Amino acid sequence: MKKFARLLRLGAALAATILLVSCIGVDISAKIEASGSGSMSVEYRIAEAFVSFGQQESDPGLPLPLSKSEIEQSLQNHKGLSLTSYEMKKSGTDTIISFKIAFDSPERLAAYLDSEGKLARYESIGGISKLTLSTGDILPPMDSQTKTAFQDSLKPYRFRFAFESASGAPEATIVDGNYFSRKIEGKKAIIEASIADILLSEKPAEIEFRWK
Repeated sequence: MKKFARLLRLGAALAATILLVSCIGVDISAKIEASGSGSMSVEYRIAEAFVSFGQQESDPGLPLPLSKSEIEQSLQNHKGLSLTSYEMKKSGTDTIISFKIAFDSPERLAAYLDSEGKLARYESIGGISKLTLSTGDILPPMDSQTKTAFQDSLKPYRFRFAFESASGAPEATIVDGNYFSRKIEGKKAIIEASIADILLSEKPAEIEFRWK
């Protein structure tokens, strides 16, 4: 459960049961100003079977905060971060949960994404800032029938991360993740992949964003 929870907080992040990971998509957009402060918008697309629409508390079986109060509680141990907006709505058979977090430095954003510094870490060397994200451990091997069923259930769900800096689009480098697509839109660097490819990969991918 731990790995998937971190992916979702990226966002990100991926240590979940097959049942849970087959029902969630993630879309994240982070923006960093010249001062180092910024914001991160997160959208979770979750299958109706796992979240009752309109319920104020999240399903206890899900390894991440979903309600407004739970997200606020998750921020209490992280200085320099605050919840600025929250919305829950229904889209077809999915529930969409969207929220926005303000942060005062990239260091504190990285610490929120992963306090252990294994799946998210920030460093600045010689005027170059670097945010590194990892998809974490891989899932255990599956038989072909289970793998096919897993892939089919994951088809509607994707992971997208857009990163913008005031100085221009960051440089995005991906190691062991050729299933990720990369593109530049204005000052944004965008990476995207299907949840199935991320979870069924043979090696964890590492994504690095660099900017001045």
